[in-house]
Amino acid sequence: MDKMKADMSDLQSRNEILSEKLSNAENETISLQIQLHNATDAQLDDAHKKVNRLEKTISTLHDQFQALASNIRSESEKQSLLLQENEELLD
Repeated sequence: MDKMKADMSDLQSRNEILSEKLSNAENETISLQIQLHNATDAQLDDAHKKVNRLEKTISTLHDQFQALASNIRSESEKQSLLLQENEELLD
């Protein structure tokens, strides 16, 4: 009977140790999941910021291109009018 009590006590001690290890492992898993989630959020945030910067750059370049095209059209119209005036003067 003393052997049985000793075995039971030993089993209870082992059970407590294993329960504590399991609890620690679960806590570490939760902590790692939180870190992963936070890292993923930061990466997504960085990606969104980069996309926003690229969209702004594209928009700025588009606006500059449109302004340049407008200036070219305007200059072309002026040149065309000058040519017409010169032709009229020569006639």
